[in-house]
Amino acid sequence: MKPLDLLSIGATIWCSVFAFISAAQLPERVAVHFDINGNPDRYGNRLEASIIMLIPAIAILLLWVMDKFLPNLDARVRDAQKTMSTIQITITLFMIILQFWIIAAFKNNSIGDSRIFFIAIGALFMVIGNIMPKTPPNKFAGIKFPWTFGSDRAWYATHRVGGWHWVILGATLAILALTLPSSILITVMLIWTAAMFTSLTYLWFYSKKQYQADPERRSI
Repeated sequence: MKPLDLLSIGATIWCSVFAFISAAQLPERVAVHFDINGNPDRYGNRLEASIIMLIPAIAILLLWVMDKFLPNLDARVRDAQKTMSTIQITITLFMIILQFWIIAAFKNNSIGDSRIFFIAIGALFMVIGNIMPKTPPNKFAGIKFPWTFGSDRAWYATHRVGGWHWVILGATLAILALTLPSSILITVMLIWTAAMFTSLTYLWFYSKKQYQADPERRSI
């Protein structure tokens, strides 16, 4: 069994066991949703909290299954195997951090200091942004616009520019999470999300321009 398989299976088991142990320590009535200030605004029972705590384990397992079966659905995924593996490792680690954060929120009835969570999001985007320019065309990993499917030039150009966007956005979020008070980080995250959508809008038109300029483009 490959090291990546061991990581995925081990992380799935760990997150599942940790979720069940933590669920047994919760009261019957648990805060399961929080407002923008981190205060509980909806309560549920222990079963609902247990299901939410299992989401990271399910996500890790699905990533592992996808890694096994996607190459059989699209041969080009094999060319992007290094990228897929890096994404799998990064998201697996992120899901472990996410589960710790979720369980702490349920136990404390408060989101608390979300600094580590936002730093983890920033690091996730920095890693994925760094490998985006090296990702060959495929159906499953990358920026999925019609123009990137119809032109290798549009694919590589969009992923090169998009990679820089994601690295900058990820680094910005991580730095802000390190330096700003945790009380305003939710607001920062909303602004950051708007910046992400702005980036995607720009990349949509940029990829279309690259597609139209490619003499070897394919019909879409």
